[in-house]
Amino acid sequence: MIWFYTICLFIAVVFETTIAPVPITAGILALFALVFAGENPWIFFLTGLMWDLFSMHLLGTGSVLFLIVSWIAQRYKRKFYLGNMLYQIIFISVVVASTSLIYYRTIQPAYLGASVLVSFLLGRLITMTSGSRWEDTGRLGI
Repeated sequence: MIWFYTICLFIAVVFETTIAPVPITAGILALFALVFAGENPWIFFLTGLMWDLFSMHLLGTGSVLFLIVSWIAQRYKRKFYLGNMLYQIIFISVVVASTSLIYYRTIQPAYLGASVLVSFLLGRLITMTSGSRWEDTGRLGI
């Protein structure tokens, strides 16, 4: 299953850096951070490096940004559980908007909506195919 996620991220990076500047990689990584909070941080790091290489950004900036997103999702894992759609949409929207603002210096509503929609639909697909593993509804213990 990890190969499916890796292929999705690679396709998103290639699409974002070669075809259209839609911040779809950030949305998919935000979704994966919600699903796999703290399990595989090397995926976020390697995707950030690959994203920096393909888009000619300063090497390592994307990795740090994606690791921060992973850390935030891990910190508030029970708050962002995949049973509540509102928290997912807000988290993905904030990550996509901040990434777009940092790297593209603008927030375009159409790109923001497309990225959130793709991430949300992929999240629903993950939830449908994986059963009840992601539905952790325990209290948030801070």
